[in-house]
Amino acid sequence: MLRATPLRLALSACLLLALTLQSAAAKEGCKPKIDRNNVMVELQIEGLNGNQKLVFTMPVNGKKGVAGRGTGRLASQPGTPSANFDYTLDIVEEREGGAVVDLSVVATTQGGAVRTLKRTVFIPFEQIVERVFLGGVNMKAYFKMKPVSCHNISGQ
Repeated sequence: MLRATPLRLALSACLLLALTLQSAAAKEGCKPKIDRNNVMVELQIEGLNGNQKLVFTMPVNGKKGVAGRGTGRLASQPGTPSANFDYTLDIVEEREGGAVVDLSVVATTQGGAVRTLKRTVFIPFEQIVERVFLGGVNMKAYFKMKPVSCHNISGQ
């Protein structure tokens, strides 16, 4: 049978006090901050690379965005041969409250059919923007978060 000795009681009290101070510091001093210099874009194109999600980090002041290509099958046309996909993401401009991203997706089948999607989307600093476009293109964009650093402000 364990007894509550004075040493155990003192250690328990110290542990509880440390946890209380740590949680108070976390509430007051550990606020996440937005990295206003980098936009994260998650892109998923139905039929491209087995519907894998592509994730990019783009600098807001970058001269060039992201371009890529791949092959797959257009889901809206089953039984057709594979198609070639080309996509580009560019940050068009930086605005006071966020940034504007241009998205372009072109799918070309071997038979010559072309499906094109072009969209311009505004990304505010403190929001996650999710868009689902006709043709099976899903985009999720947001500004990255900076690493959180906590400071013990209880001594102030």
